[in-house]
Amino acid sequence: MNSKFIKPISVEDFTKKIAVNKNDNSIDYMEYFKPFIDKIDSFAIGPYFWFVPSNLTMGMVATSENIGQLTPYSHYSDADWRNISLNNLANMVHPDYRNYVLSAIQIAFETIEKSENREFMKFNIYGRFMNGEKQYRWVLIQFPAFYITERVESALILITDLSHLGNIKSPLLTISDYRNKSYHYFSVIMDNRNMISMNLPAITKRERDIIGLMAKALKTPEIARELFISYSTVENHRKNLRVKTNTKTSSELMSYVIQNNLI
Repeated sequence: MNSKFIKPISVEDFTKKIAVNKNDNSIDYMEYFKPFIDKIDSFAIGPYFWFVPSNLTMGMVATSENIGQLTPYSHYSDADWRNISLNNLANMVHPDYRNYVLSAIQIAFETIEKSENREFMKFNIYGRFMNGEKQYRWVLIQFPAFYITERVESALILITDLSHLGNIKSPLLTISDYRNKSYHYFSVIMDNRNMISMNLPAITKRERDIIGLMAKALKTPEIARELFISYSTVENHRKNLRVKTNTKTSSELMSYVIQNNLI
């Protein structure tokens, strides 16, 4: 695929690009997203919050109960969150990343709208967000589910704190298409905003389960108990993963996992 470049986008232009003009606003987004919210723990690999915006009203449909604890807006009431402005949301992102994160979200929306294999696509966006103490920390932005007609009308947006994984040296945006199980991905590099196509090693479902538990800081005995397999089986999987990713330690493996969208 041809290389592409990501360009920063202002809040105003972002709003114009994602806004959906439609007369019918009767859909109950929360009923649609409820099955995904019920299992959202399986997506997150650290402290997290979620919210559901509407691209029809450009307002907030719902937020997780803990959103105030993990953002600078602990004083906000439910009514405040329903009426929060996009500027206030964008201001949680570090100024160096803000307009690129908005651009990455817009690219994700455009990509999923055009895709014929939506169920096989996964988007990870990385940036530095402000926490409840007004300190910037690395987070992962994911979209466990979209509500799409011709356009993305709404999405379940999950923000996961990655500070427990140390300093993240990651592409700004990764887009994975698992339809052929070839793990091709497109990476927007912060240095030059260049989107490139690469091949990733084939990771089995069991290896992906182990990666997910490692990301949650579980050790080999805990992983073995969680997956009902032996200690030696877990260790063999971890060894195979290091071989596949050409890494030597668990720390290097997790860094590779984060950088290459394997979670």
